[in-house]
Amino acid sequence: EQRLATFMAYAPDAIAIFDVDSFRCIEANEQTARLFGLERNALLELSPVARSPERQPDGRLSEEAAREKIQEALDGGTPVFEWLHVKASGEPFPCEVHLVRVPHATRRLIRGSMVDITERKRLQEKLVEERALLRALIDSIPDYIFVKDTGSVYLLCNKTTEGFFNADEAEIVGHTDFDFVDRKTAESFRADDCAVLEA
Repeated sequence: EQRLATFMAYAPDAIAIFDVDSFRCIEANEQTARLFGLERNALLELSPVARSPERQPDGRLSEEAAREKIQEALDGGTPVFEWLHVKASGEPFPCEVHLVRVPHATRRLIRGSMVDITERKRLQEKLVEERALLRALIDSIPDYIFVKDTGSVYLLCNKTTEGFFNADEAEIVGHTDFDFVDRKTAESFRADDCAVLEA
């Protein structure tokens, strides 16, 4: 228990220990208190879903989803998943949660470690937006825009290229020109590809 307490105190992540049968938090480090904006003692005796909204973003009840993940850990798994928590201020924030069973002679204990992934989610959303903008730009260009690998297999193409082949991008990607045009034309396209690679 002393080693566990020392590990929790110096761990960079927020860590809490839950008693499955009482469905209560029995230990938490200072990183957890800072994560939720609560005093450490205020965290103790709370349920694993006390600082969660009623439902998670996928629509599932938080308590139902939490019990499922906890059972997975009890069965020997090490579930890793995203979870929406709520700070003491009422502000929701996403976390990546890791669960694992803590060996104990008489109690069923689960250790949960939590990492705030607000910034990661923000960057992911920004990347999606930038990709959508880039895609819109590529599709707006009237010239043929495409990317092929070294085997001349299409990896992506724009609307103009789709129109040339009279096929959707999903039908073009993964194929070569030989799948769409006559052999002589396809070979000329392949020669152009080689010239670009050599350049």
